[in-house]
Amino acid sequence: MMIDLSPMLACLPVMGMAAMMKMSMLISGIGAAATFIGQQQQAKDRQNYQDHLADLQRQAGQRKSAALVAKNIQTGEAVARKKFEVSKAGAKASSQAALSAIEGGVSGMSIEYLTDEYEAQEGAYMFALTEEQRLRDVELGRTLDEVALSTHSQMVATQAPVNFPSALAATMDFAGSALGDYQAHRRWKGGAED
Repeated sequence: MMIDLSPMLACLPVMGMAAMMKMSMLISGIGAAATFIGQQQQAKDRQNYQDHLADLQRQAGQRKSAALVAKNIQTGEAVARKKFEVSKAGAKASSQAALSAIEGGVSGMSIEYLTDEYEAQEGAYMFALTEEQRLRDVELGRTLDEVALSTHSQMVATQAPVNFPSALAATMDFAGSALGDYQAHRRWKGGAED
């Protein structure tokens, strides 16, 4: 909203000093109000921008965490498939070894020892795969904690406090300006009233 001051300014030569002082105070008041409103809008805009950036950072952290979890799930599924294949291959190798031993005339404890050896190797390999996946899960938990902390830190840094203007301070500035105008009027008039 624009205020047309030209009619008021055209009257200045005919106005008395008191009227000019009042006009000066009015213009100072309008200026102080406009400044306060502008500063308030600027602070709101800054706050909205910071909130938007923090939301983008939160979303980026969530996407990163989701990607890490998805990768860990895929790795876990690959390990499960590998375990199944190892189990199937171990059972096949164990039965083939037992069948070959029987066909070769070996029996009793020797066959049992042979199959136990295959099962022990398979068990050790399965344990290694399980332990590897457990360590990946622990690492995932640690990494997710780091992502959460990093995201939180970025959001806190982004959302620095915004200084909103003080209505009291704006009023006090206007009052100081008005008092200065009044004192100038008094000096010009030599202490007399208009």
